[in-house]
Amino acid sequence: MNDFRKKEVILGQIDFMLETAPEEFWSMYADSVVLLFRSFINFGINSEQVKESLNTIKEMWKIKKEEKRILTEISANIDSIDLDKTEDFILKLDALNTSTYNYYDSILGEIQTTCDTKENNRVIRPRKQTSTLITDDSYSIQAKELIKQKKMI
Repeated sequence: MNDFRKKEVILGQIDFMLETAPEEFWSMYADSVVLLFRSFINFGINSEQVKESLNTIKEMWKIKKEEKRILTEISANIDSIDLDKTEDFILKLDALNTSTYNYYDSILGEIQTTCDTKENNRVIRPRKQTSTLITDDSYSIQAKELIKQKKMI
């Protein structure tokens, strides 16, 4: 694949991640807000369910903000970065997004079940915390390195 075509593919992936994929995020974010209110109504403001709902909302927001920053920087520098390394990085970032989505989906599922059953002791974050853009800065570092290492001309 020539560089022009590869650049189009990468920019298309970035576009998808920035504009199309966030529909899943906004849906999950809306569910989080609904569960926050349900937790508040069912268990009170100081409950673990409310705290977990708030943490989930804050973390998801920070993750999307960091993802947007990284992808925007890559997009802005696409003409001067190594396209093969960038393509690999985008694939890794997409896999991280899938893992992150599944992680938060399981947390929200626990909160949902807790609200449905009104069992006050159910909300527990999965023990093995999944790597995310806010818990693992290696993705941010890799993106900076991609941009810093200008393509050999």
